[in-house]
Amino acid sequence: MNDPPFQPSRDDGRSDRQVVLDLVAEAAPGAIYSYADLEKALTEGVGPEDVPRQRIYAAVSAANKTLLREHR
Repeated sequence: MNDPPFQPSRDDGRSDRQVVLDLVAEAAPGAIYSYADLEKALTEGVGPEDVPRQRIYAAVSAANKTLLREHR
């Protein structure tokens, strides 16, 4: 009953959105990342589970909104 409402899935507490933001932080505009690159980044720290494309898409979509707002 006293469990916190949110448990991070990564040891470092980063969300999927933050993982993608960290991955592309220093990239030049127009840089292209493959699903394999994104899957590798999103899998680190969460175990050997496969990351489905829908989860990758959701993480990229969330990160895109932040990038557009903060870095136009």
